Amino acid sequence: MGLDFDFDLEALAQHYEFKTNYLDITKNFAVALFFAYTDCINGRYYPIQDFKQYNPHIYVASIGTLQQFYRDNFKVVGFQVSQRPYAQQAMALDIENLAKVKNMFAKIKLPQNEYFSVGIYNSFKKGYSLFVPDQLGVYANRIKTENVLYENLIEQYFKIFKIKNSIIEDLIKNGYKITKDKFDITKQEAESMHIEINNIIKPLIAEKIGYRKISFPK
Repeated sequence: MGLDFDFDLEALAQHYEFKTNYLDITKNFAVALFFAYTDCINGRYYPIQDFKQYNPHIYVASIGTLQQFYRDNFKVVGFQVSQRPYAQQAMALDIENLAKVKNMFAKIKLPQNEYFSVGIYNSFKKGYSLFVPDQLGVYANRIKTENVLYENLIEQYFKIFKIKNSIIEDLIKNGYKITKDKFDITKQEAESMHIEINNIIKPLIAEKIGYRKISFPK
């Protein structure tokens, strides 16, 4: 299609369960209910069925208000070439200055209902619809399980976020290995990504992605 994609790597990392300064938010109420009525155990989500110690709730806010009054913290990540953020209708909120935005959210208590919990869970195919298996997910799991960090990527990270190189010593003490090798992509993985882009991402762009101008008051 002749397109170049600008990835927001930190936002993508947040959606693949890495710790970041971003908070996931969704525009879809049903998606919010899924996360309110499930518990994540060893990387998998299960419906809450014992409500003796669990009070489901969600936090809601006006996206327009956040954009208008807290636009320095509210980052519209936009379309990413990844299925997961799109499936979750997700956006990202920078919570580095959480105190400035937390009062914009209202807490809503939800019914303690086992049947509703299981129903929401099953409506998303037990989470499969929200956590679509894709190549980025494979890489995310690989990075999290290998405990290997790539020197060239670390240097870029330090430069962007102005972090001192001394943190490398702490990473090594915590069991991470620093390598000069580049993150390797196998031929099979490259073919898988090519199929995913052509069969899923390109049709998604052509059919679902539109342009909407956003203006902020001066």
